[in-house]
Amino acid sequence: MGINRGATNLDKDSTNSKTEKKLYNFLLDKGLITEYIEWEEKNKPGIPVHIFNSTLGPYESICKYLKEQGFKNAEIARMTGRDSKSVWQAINKAKKKYSKKFLNKKSEYVLPYDVLQDDKYSILENIVTRLKTQYNLGFTKIGELIDRDPRTIWTIYQRSIKR
Repeated sequence: MGINRGATNLDKDSTNSKTEKKLYNFLLDKGLITEYIEWEEKNKPGIPVHIFNSTLGPYESICKYLKEQGFKNAEIARMTGRDSKSVWQAINKAKKKYSKKFLNKKSEYVLPYDVLQDDKYSILENIVTRLKTQYNLGFTKIGELIDRDPRTIWTIYQRSIKR
């Protein structure tokens, strides 16, 4: 089992750089592999859950946040699996509805960028399902986090299960 480092896995059997192998051996010797994996998981880039609010739709929130982080519309389109025109439209709508910048704070719950890629489900279904399965959160907690009614969260989750 290796340490997931984005495009590479860090373990003694794979062909990684000498630096990565040294890091792996050091962590292994010190018994810190588990702590490193947990730290890496916490600090993994993604979409913090605190950006969702009742003023903006989930796609608008995501596009606005990513734009504020310096991503170009084409990059956001690639990450979300949508075209750049819909990204531009979502950003402009979001700016009109919510002109303030999102707080750049650490969030306890971070959604990986790939949560947006599954177009079988709506963005909100993907978000709710990921929070429910990955973090094992209840509907009330998810509702608080993304500023939606828990009954709405339950309905969205049930709809996603049936698909």
